[in-house]
Amino acid sequence: MTTQDFNQKETAFKFLGSIFSITDQETINAITEAAVFEEIKKDSYLIEQGKIENTAYLLLDGSVDVSMNLNEKTIDLGSMEPGVLIGEIALVLETARTVNIKAGTDLAVMKIDQEIFNTVIMQNADALRAMLKNNLLRIQDVTTKITQLFAATEEIQEGKFDPKKIENISGKNDEISKLAKSIINLSSFCDNFF
Repeated sequence: MTTQDFNQKETAFKFLGSIFSITDQETINAITEAAVFEEIKKDSYLIEQGKIENTAYLLLDGSVDVSMNLNEKTIDLGSMEPGVLIGEIALVLETARTVNIKAGTDLAVMKIDQEIFNTVIMQNADALRAMLKNNLLRIQDVTTKITQLFAATEEIQEGKFDPKKIENISGKNDEISKLAKSIINLSSFCDNFF
């Protein structure tokens, strides 16, 4: 085993320990030992919307850009940094990929195939609970942001909008943040116009 292989396994073990925090070390070790480690070049697609694949990835190094094709447009949904599990939803549901995941930089990933997933993760209730928790936290985050944006539009109509309420979601370069910036700009325009 090379130093790079050892470092990647050590990093994977640390990230999996964080993702599957309630899972025993044997399970995490089994995933790490059975998985394949890969290097992905910048601008390569790790996941393409609509494709049916049987792999998930743990992002070890680098960042990925997430987008969705909708009505012949590409919608930027943001980016993800090391330590996240990518593609597990399609793996669990055995459905087509719902988004595009493109390497924003050169990447190091740990590839988890269907066999590893079924024999190690699906057989471990703690691992499943941890994975469900991570996905629910993602959903909760997006739902909170969308709710804040809807509330902001209502406040603008009522003339009592406070931009500070949504500034925390306007700092990124994704579609939700762009919408938040537009709402703040619209509010500023309305304040100056009326």
